[in-house]
Amino acid sequence: MSLVGDMLDDFRIEWLCRRTCEMLNVDRSIFVDMLERNNGFNEDLIDKFLNMNTGLHERSYALIFHREDSIREVWQLIETIDDDEFDEVCKEKMKRKLI
Repeated sequence: MSLVGDMLDDFRIEWLCRRTCEMLNVDRSIFVDMLERNNGFNEDLIDKFLNMNTGLHERSYALIFHREDSIREVWQLIETIDDDEFDEVCKEKMKRKLI
C-alpha cells in the first residue's frame, strides 16, 4: 500500500477507509496503521477479499470491522508534604505577595 497525497493508491481500500472511519468514528491514521501492521498482512487480506471471484465460491464472505475501546490505568507517584511544610509554603507566598 502506498499513499498518493492523502489518499490510498487503491480506490477500493480508500473507500473502505473513509466509510469505516466514519462509521466507527476513528481517525484515518488508525485505519492506515491497521493496514500496515504485521508487514501489510491486513492489507493483503483485504486485497485478497476484494479480488476474490465470488462466482467460484459456494460460501458468502464479508469484511467486518469493529472498534474496541479500552481504559488504561496510569499510576503516578506524587510527593506530599505535611501540614507544617504546607504552612511554611503558604507563609512564603504571602510574603512574596506583600513585597
